[in-house]
Amino acid sequence: MIKKTLLFFMLVCFALLLPAEGYSSGKAEEAIDALDLYRWCRNLSSETYAGRFSGHEGYTRAAQWVADKFKEWGLRPLADGSYLQAFPSPLTEIEAADLQAETWKIENGRKVPLEVLKAEAMKDFFPLVFSDSGQNTAPLVFCGFGISAPELGYDDYQGVEVKDAFVVVFRGTPDRAERKYQYHDEHRTRMKIAMSRGARGLVYIYPEVNVHPNGDFTPNFTPLMISEAFADQLLKEQGLDCAGLKKKLAETRRPHSFPMQARFNYQVKTRHDPDAVSYNVCTWIAGSDPKLQEEVLILGGHLDGVGTQMGFFCPGANDNASGSAVLMGIARGLANLERPPARSLMVVLFGGEEKGMQGSQYFAANLPAPFKKMAVMFNFDMVGAGNRAFASISTEPVELKETVLEADEISKLLAFTRPMSAPGVRGGDVTAFWNMGVPCVYFMTNGPFPDYHRPGDSIYRVNPEIMADLARLALRAALIYADRRI
Repeated sequence: MIKKTLLFFMLVCFALLLPAEGYSSGKAEEAIDALDLYRWCRNLSSETYAGRFSGHEGYTRAAQWVADKFKEWGLRPLADGSYLQAFPSPLTEIEAADLQAETWKIENGRKVPLEVLKAEAMKDFFPLVFSDSGQNTAPLVFCGFGISAPELGYDDYQGVEVKDAFVVVFRGTPDRAERKYQYHDEHRTRMKIAMSRGARGLVYIYPEVNVHPNGDFTPNFTPLMISEAFADQLLKEQGLDCAGLKKKLAETRRPHSFPMQARFNYQVKTRHDPDAVSYNVCTWIAGSDPKLQEEVLILGGHLDGVGTQMGFFCPGANDNASGSAVLMGIARGLANLERPPARSLMVVLFGGEEKGMQGSQYFAANLPAPFKKMAVMFNFDMVGAGNRAFASISTEPVELKETVLEADEISKLLAFTRPMSAPGVRGGDVTAFWNMGVPCVYFMTNGPFPDYHRPGDSIYRVNPEIMADLARLALRAALIYADRRI
């Protein structure tokens, strides 16, 4: 009896010394190679895929290339045998645009012409990439943040007439700390308000112009973006500039709207396909625990970029071929995993993020079989530049942050972590999951991030080592968390 008891005790001790199932990620991490990730990022950001604009054939080619890699590595497709999950993604492309601005001064109650400013595309202006074709000559009316919220005691449209005019606004709200304005900071909300007032288009003022596709195509509406430098030229006769206007709006938190002494002669030509389709690219490994394998940990990030508009090719290397390459590295690691964890893991490259998180919203609402629950979501966006990473992490469960920090003990890659708050209008692909109560981790790197949504976001901005280190860190964290026994 004593011998049997001693033997049992020794077996238990031996079992405790063995690595827990799913925690051993040695061979999986070894399969993640920095040079491979760099090559994948370089390929995805090449002209082969025309900037990976969702709904465009260039994006579809990119999605299929990733799917072919998953197949080559022996990873599982979805239940229908495909790696691609289709969803609607109406497509608008900008073919051409021209902008001239006429300014004037007022003398003795009369308009006296001053100058005609010829705007340069991608420097002074750029159409918003959901514009209709059109030609408009119309005055400009500055309307602060473009918010009409009488129920909140704030209305930028009060006291000004914008019918048949261009409404000129800054992005933002009277108080960024006040979440009550969140709905009004949505691009689609601003467009809807301007259209309801009869405007010809809405004009965003940004520090520098970029390609902006996050909105809905609307007939007879021609929105665009101008740079602060160009806007300053339009405002100078009135003794104003963008810096002063933003300061006044921030200090008073009250509207300051007025007709500008300028008008636009603007024409734009676009091509619209309301029936375009895009794809999420998905692969997964099954969990080892029969009771937990229907729970899935999602590792995701967007594959799409902003495309090629008016001949301007935007590679989207850091945003977000880098995140896509990291996810491919994680998938390559999973293909070499010796022992699966208790829960299942799925790698998803989303389409349509740049158009308003289309792919992630579709995925979260249509979780593929055989899964019944999403355990957690890891998101990777703009993770190719810089020398350190950081993570925003849901505060519950507390084990999620503990897991990420435990995984980082080896790499020491994270400069800091911070509690994740409600994502809001700038939340990216975590938004759909957060809104469904799924715990989330949002990984980014410390940059810098010049040329956002511009032609300069090229492979030369990307650091291969940080992508590989982050892929290994995230893989470790995912395996540890997926093996948690609750």
